[in-house]
Amino acid sequence: MSLTVIPNSLLLPFEAVSLGRLVTSIDQPLEGYHKPPFAEAPKPIPSIFDYAEHSQQDSRASFTSSVTALLSLAFSKRSASQIRIEPRCFKTYAIDNSDAWFDEAISHAETKKWIEKTVLKGKKIYMIVGFCTLTETQFGQTSLDQQEVQGQMTAPLSLSLTAAGVILPFANRDVDPSIQGDFGRLASNSTRIVARGEQICTIKYREVGHKWLSSRLLENLKLSKPRQWSCMVTRRYTIEDEHDEDVIEVDLKDASNLGDEWTAAESKEGLIYVRS
Repeated sequence: MSLTVIPNSLLLPFEAVSLGRLVTSIDQPLEGYHKPPFAEAPKPIPSIFDYAEHSQQDSRASFTSSVTALLSLAFSKRSASQIRIEPRCFKTYAIDNSDAWFDEAISHAETKKWIEKTVLKGKKIYMIVGFCTLTETQFGQTSLDQQEVQGQMTAPLSLSLTAAGVILPFANRDVDPSIQGDFGRLASNSTRIVARGEQICTIKYREVGHKWLSSRLLENLKLSKPRQWSCMVTRRYTIEDEHDEDVIEVDLKDASNLGDEWTAAESKEGLIYVRS
């Protein structure tokens, strides 16, 4: 099963990530990544849900409800406010046959070298195999000090968002005058705004496993496996085996569960993680 993670920034612009990309950080996919030089980029398989209708079918196990609940909690913790998120539309994008795309990715020397250098640094590698988005998301917020806010306002510097158009009102008046958002009244001491457009809220990963081998110990010196190749960057030498580990073998596998530094929510599609 793939690993579903909410990025550290909580929301990302739709163009921020792409299917088939290799990354080293599951919560910060814009850092330390490699985009394989595919002849043709993977075409996503979209699936669209009306949020209001979909969430009512099974509120306990609903994937969309779990995602929005985690996002609401994360935004509330960061802003010291009670924030509720309600998207108009929820979409999922999945790669078709991730194993085949992985095989194409490692057919390129550039990708092979990047994988070798990355694993030699002791870093894990993940492949993006899907992501989910929110469209026309409404943010409802009640400030802790119950201040009244009306009309047009600008986003506070206390909680800047990386996703374009996502602007949340807060009680403090430290603002960035270059950004504005529209919002209306939800209650006597609450406000709402709508994030225009489509933002990425979760990313699905599969993990890239690897192991080092010695060509001297291989039965067939001619490497016939597509996921096995002679090292292009350096060789590893182990005293125990007394052999140069000059061959690397990789595999695309299901990612393991994350540690205690992550908060997880259950859904019918598996666990969803956000960093605590």
